[in-house]
Amino acid sequence: YKFRDEMVVVTQIAMALIMAVLLGAIYWDLGLSQASVQNRVGAVSFTMLLMSFIAFDVVLLFPKERDLFRREHAAGLYSCSAFFHARCAAELPGHLAAGAAYATVTYWMMGFQRSGSKFANWLALCEALVLAGTSLLIFCGCVAKDFEGANNIATVAYCLFMMFDGHYINNKSIPEGARWIKQLNFFNWGISAAARSELKGLGEMHGCRDPASQKCVFQRGDDAADYYGYHQTVREALAALALICVVMRFLGFLAFKYFFQDHPLFAPKPIPDDLPPEPAPEPAAPAPEDGPEDLEEPAEPPRDARASSWAATPGGFVHVGEAEDASYSDVLLCNFSSADRASPSFIDAPSK
Repeated sequence: YKFRDEMVVVTQIAMALIMAVLLGAIYWDLGLSQASVQNRVGAVSFTMLLMSFIAFDVVLLFPKERDLFRREHAAGLYSCSAFFHARCAAELPGHLAAGAAYATVTYWMMGFQRSGSKFANWLALCEALVLAGTSLLIFCGCVAKDFEGANNIATVAYCLFMMFDGHYINNKSIPEGARWIKQLNFFNWGISAAARSELKGLGEMHGCRDPASQKCVFQRGDDAADYYGYHQTVREALAALALICVVMRFLGFLAFKYFFQDHPLFAPKPIPDDLPPEPAPEPAAPAPEDGPEDLEEPAEPPRDARASSWAATPGGFVHVGEAEDASYSDVLLCNFSSADRASPSFIDAPSK
């Protein structure tokens, strides 16, 4: 997919080469001094960190194409597994090519051991870190609804793994309650195995010809590997990184399939088809024909709805309401001039 757009591939590989040259210039030809031990560990740690960032563009892959997948999947063009694995495979060649270019340049510029087997271990671990970082970013993109959410999840995960990568804190100093983070941390596996592979077999370090010399911190590279707690072998690290990749991609696939989709697990329950039909509306009654025989006298309104009026008199207000027999009117007289102004008096007055 990416190789159709040459500019994207060229840009990705060019950026990897630029960063590799910059890092190689900083750690140029480390040598065998006592300070080179710390420099080697720092170079390995920073290299492995950048390996996982090479594929950072995949964090927006699935949030960006989720709507496209839903539309085409609803049309029956392909299944969820076909789309997921095809998109992951399409991104793979460009990431591996950039990782290989970065690992090759940094290894020889930084003056690591000139051994074919050591370089093969370094290249394999760098590519494994690329795949592990890609798997984590795919998982973050699948569990988030949009790019902002995926970016926040990836940032938290990267910060947590960086704190326990074996460089910022010694592996032997990690608290017991946080050892599980070390086992799940692909940074720790890659850095520990790569640093151990590089430190083992360095030979006698400079400044240690006199055993009593205070300048001698590490007599050999093996002493530095034991001091930093780098005990993972390359085979163990590759197996652990492969397992992390499989688990992360499997969880990402489940999240992409079931999260934010029109699936019964998250969508509202559909309306059942066996509901009883609504009753048909009754036909309207035909309008009566106009004629003198159909005319009816209008019904007499109730007593409380009949017209009434108030009349002002010198003694107060008079309320006149029509009586039921239409022969008398009820007159309510409020005599404000009397002593008892609160008591009304009723007067029966014959109607005209």
